[in-house]
Amino acid sequence: MQLWKMVNLNSRLLKIESSYRLLLLLVLIAWAPAKEPSVITFERGITKLRVDNLQNCYAALDDNSIIKINKEGKQTASVNFKSFGKISHMDVTNPFMIYLFYRNQNALLVTDNFLNLRSTINLEQIESDFITVLARSIDDGIWIFDLNDYQLKKYNQSLDLQQTSGNVMSWLNDEPDFNFLVAEGKFVYLNSPSNGILVFDQFANYYKTIPLYSLEHFQVKKEQIYYQSDSLMLRYTPSFLRTDTLYTSIGKDRKGFVQAQRIVERDSHNVYLNP
Repeated sequence: MQLWKMVNLNSRLLKIESSYRLLLLLVLIAWAPAKEPSVITFERGITKLRVDNLQNCYAALDDNSIIKINKEGKQTASVNFKSFGKISHMDVTNPFMIYLFYRNQNALLVTDNFLNLRSTINLEQIESDFITVLARSIDDGIWIFDLNDYQLKKYNQSLDLQQTSGNVMSWLNDEPDFNFLVAEGKFVYLNSPSNGILVFDQFANYYKTIPLYSLEHFQVKKEQIYYQSDSLMLRYTPSFLRTDTLYTSIGKDRKGFVQAQRIVERDSHNVYLNP
C-alpha cells in the first residue's frame, strides 16, 4: 500500500512538473521578440507595388522608374520608361511577361522578367479614348474596359478583337467607377468601388457580382479574394460567402499584399518583407 501511494505521488509530481514546463515554454514563446521584417528603403516615393507568384516585388517610383526586388530583398532589375510618363497599372500575373499600362499615352509596354522591353502596343488602334483599366489575359492577350460603350473586351497582342461582354450597365447599381481589372484562372474580375467586383468568364460572359466594396486593389488566388481593410488582411471565399482574417498587424498608412506564406507591406518610401 505504501509503495502504491509513493508511486501515485511521484506520478502526480511528474504531471505537475510537465505542466509547469509546458506553461513556461508557452510564456517564453509569447514573450519572445518577433522577427523584424526586412526593409527596403527608396529615396524616391513609391507610387505602386505589385507582387508575383515567384515572391518578387515590383515598385513603381515617383520618378517613373520601376524596380524589381527578389524574395531576399535584393534589387534584380530596374527600368525607366520616362517618355511614357506616370504608370497607371502593372500586371505581374505572369512573371515572365510584365504588362505596363500608361493610360495617358494609351500605351501598353510588355517586358520580360528582367524588365527588358519586348514590345510597345499602341492602344490608339482600338479607337477608344476611354480605356479605364487593363489586364493581361491568361493566354497573354489583353483585357480592357472601354468606357465608350461600357463593355469589357478582350484583344490579342495584335489588337484583334476576340471577346466582348455587351453593355454592363444593367449589372450596376451605381456609377461605373471601375478602377482595377485582373484575370486569374477561369475568371476575369472587374472592380468597382461602388458596385463591387463584377466577375466574367473567359468569353466575357457576366457571371456574378462579389459584394466587396470600396476596394482599390485585391489579389485572386484559387478563386479566393485577398484584400486589405485597415490593419487587416482578409480572404473572401465566394463559394462559402465566408471572410477569414489572415493577418491583423498591417502598419498604419501601409498597403498590404499576400506573397506565398508572408505579408508584404509598403508605405510611401519603404517595402517591408515580413518573415
